[in-house]
Amino acid sequence: MPTNSSSEEKSPTEDTSTAKDVTKAKSTIAAERATPVESTTPTNGEKSALSIEHAVPVENVSNTEEVTEADTFYKTPTRSVSWLYRILFGVAAIVLGVDNVTIKQLILPAQIAHLDPTNKIVAFTLIASVGAIAGVISSPLIGALSDRTTWRLGRRRSWMLITTVGVVIGLLIMGLATSIWMVLVGEILVQFWVDGLLAVCTAVIPDQIPPSQRASASAFVGMSPLVGGAVGIILISRLTNVLVHADLGYYYLAVTSVLFVLAFLLVFREQQLPRTLVKPFRFAELFSEMWVNPRRYPDFGFVWLSRCLAFFGYQVLITYLLYYLQDVIKLARADQGVAAFTIASTSAVIVAAIVSGALADRIQRLKPFVISGALLMACALFGIAFTTTWPVFIVASILVGVGFGVYLAVDQAIAVKVLPRAEARGKDLGLINTAIFIPLIIGPLVGGFVLNVFHSYTILYSIAAIILVLAAVFIMPVKSVR
Repeated sequence: MPTNSSSEEKSPTEDTSTAKDVTKAKSTIAAERATPVESTTPTNGEKSALSIEHAVPVENVSNTEEVTEADTFYKTPTRSVSWLYRILFGVAAIVLGVDNVTIKQLILPAQIAHLDPTNKIVAFTLIASVGAIAGVISSPLIGALSDRTTWRLGRRRSWMLITTVGVVIGLLIMGLATSIWMVLVGEILVQFWVDGLLAVCTAVIPDQIPPSQRASASAFVGMSPLVGGAVGIILISRLTNVLVHADLGYYYLAVTSVLFVLAFLLVFREQQLPRTLVKPFRFAELFSEMWVNPRRYPDFGFVWLSRCLAFFGYQVLITYLLYYLQDVIKLARADQGVAAFTIASTSAVIVAAIVSGALADRIQRLKPFVISGALLMACALFGIAFTTTWPVFIVASILVGVGFGVYLAVDQAIAVKVLPRAEARGKDLGLINTAIFIPLIIGPLVGGFVLNVFHSYTILYSIAAIILVLAAVFIMPVKSVR
């Protein structure tokens, strides 16, 4: 586990190290322990969240002073963070979309078509799928390592810097690549580190942001792939022609990633984790908990499946969009067509998500939004599947964005409502999020198979539309959510 011999020193920014704060913490903890806990019966087996904030069990600490130190360190944040903090937090979070979506949707297809035009679909499928597997592995691993890091710089700040350096190395390798295998190595590194960066950014929410402000912060993380992808695609399309100079696209992404993360680090300060609070890290324990029985928690299973299908349908659309615009719509500058799609759909996502979220809060209903959003996306996909004209494609792109925005507005809220155990919310939300990563793996595989066998984008996008219909169907049996 990452440790540092100087970890006993107190950071000058720590406001919990003063006697006043320790005394206040003692009083608060004593009051909490003296207060009776109201008995409730949460839906879908969810327990009281009273014990969540104490990440280190009392029995694992040797004396009263260390109990106070643990409770003080892991207490729920109460101090509000500024809008500047939240905006720059969002800027750091969208690095995932800037690198991930921009590479897969724009730069990588163009680079592979240049390196191996004959086998471009097979090569793209291999690279995109393997890279996604690396990301699935890194997210829980780097998150767990950052939880146990006692360096003076801080748990999350240290790993934000480490992961950013890793992302830059991967991007440079992809930019310098002269073969498919070199591109594959770079893509694995980029995906491993950028998904780790997202895990570290997500952990900042319970670490530093009070409950009253977590919704807006969570929205930044949830929208990061789409918004970051839009930013990256627009930026790269304006700065270079990736059909001719794909390498420049990777270099621009490297600079952008560094600037975005450093901008947040300018306002992000955190307390050093005391070594006395660190529990040993065991891989066996980590992997043994990576499972929730869908028979015991059916609502959790249905929400996971619906989310996986929804993101699968969207992933199939954007993965082969550049080739679709070249082969079906016959655009000379298909990269600019991808940029136009991104602008239209992402703008619609943002507007639809804001409006739908406010409406869902007002009427206290969630399932109708998920169902209608998935069905609207399915209708738009059918339109794309059977058109060969640019105007129809743009209209369908807007409808895709509206549908996805309606879906995303309440998707995370539904996930929180069906979590099986309060004491394992972080892990269970991580499992829910695998429903986003898995389509990154199987989407290119299924899409590549369909195109190689049937040579038809109509069949490919029709299949994606049917899958989106199923995403709406499988949310209907959820009982603990209206």
